[in-house]
Amino acid sequence: MIAADEITGLYGIIPTPARPGADRLDARETVDVDETARLVDQLIRDGVSGIIALGTTGECATLSEEDFDVAVRTVVEAADRRVPTFVGATGLGGHATARRLRTVAQAGATGTLLGLPMWQPLTTAMAVDYYAQVSEAFPDLAVMAYANARAFRYAFPLEFWEGVRATAPTVTSAKVSQAPELERMHEITGGGVHFMPIDMRVHEFAQRAPATTTACWATAAGMGPEPSLALLDALARGDAAATAA
Repeated sequence: MIAADEITGLYGIIPTPARPGADRLDARETVDVDETARLVDQLIRDGVSGIIALGTTGECATLSEEDFDVAVRTVVEAADRRVPTFVGATGLGGHATARRLRTVAQAGATGTLLGLPMWQPLTTAMAVDYYAQVSEAFPDLAVMAYANARAFRYAFPLEFWEGVRATAPTVTSAKVSQAPELERMHEITGGGVHFMPIDMRVHEFAQRAPATTTACWATAAGMGPEPSLALLDALARGDAAATAA
């Protein structure tokens, strides 16, 4: 299983390419398989260090289960283990999420990008228990916690990270947009969770936690990862002027 300190470089977050007519309510077989495979392959050839699929941008919440399965297999097969792949499995409820997690695990993904069940907001005790149960049910599948407070109507407080670290050992990373308590989050998790920022905030994260800010995510990578790669390269060189630009 991929560990927190093994997550480095740029993780490109991809959309899920759709076939013409996918906007219709009664549409089926909506995933453009060829374009999805091409996109994954091109990003890897262009230098991304990892792929994240089926998040918000990837239509995780709106794909049918049949199309979800097709998208998962396509992404994992196209990556072909060249880089780590984290594939989203978030669903409306726990049982639907478990079905999706089985699909992701059986396809051979490195891990899953996993948010909270989306139908009702959870308490901290419920949120921690959710990830603990995922770790128990899928002990070989790394989890990237999808810490999007707006999408999941949950603030992901320090108590959450403390509970997850104690009870959900497969949670080795988290996709975050901002982290006002980043230093405490690292302290609480003891380095066991990699808090991965968006490319637009990686400079700020690197200033606050230089030893652990070794990666970032970018939805903009789908338009070409070169700017984000250049930013990470400037950070690695310690080129403050370039990163500020």
